Amino acid sequence: MNNTMKGLFFAFAGFFCFSITDALGKNLTDDLNVFELNFWIALCSVTFFLIFSPWLGGLRTTLRTKRRKWHFIRAVLTGLTPLLNFYALAYVSLVNFYTLIFMA
Repeated sequence: MNNTMKGLFFAFAGFFCFSITDALGKNLTDDLNVFELNFWIALCSVTFFLIFSPWLGGLRTTLRTKRRKWHFIRAVLTGLTPLLNFYALAYVSLVNFYTLIFMA
């Protein structure tokens, strides 16, 4: 498989995962608080990160950085993004949500 096909496959897989997460989030906001939903998604993300960390060079190599301040800011923004997305999904239809996302 050449690089173009790999790129297409990973782009499709990424958009598919985002779509599934948003659809599940839309359905789960009826039963769960937005903060609870964000907590469970973050917990799953950390679990996958820890599982795949050995293939990325180990936890120590993966977390090594010279720019701690920028990584902290990125971590805060990465935590806020799904929280705000699921908050929006609780009040807006999925079609309107994706229209706004792609327009942005």
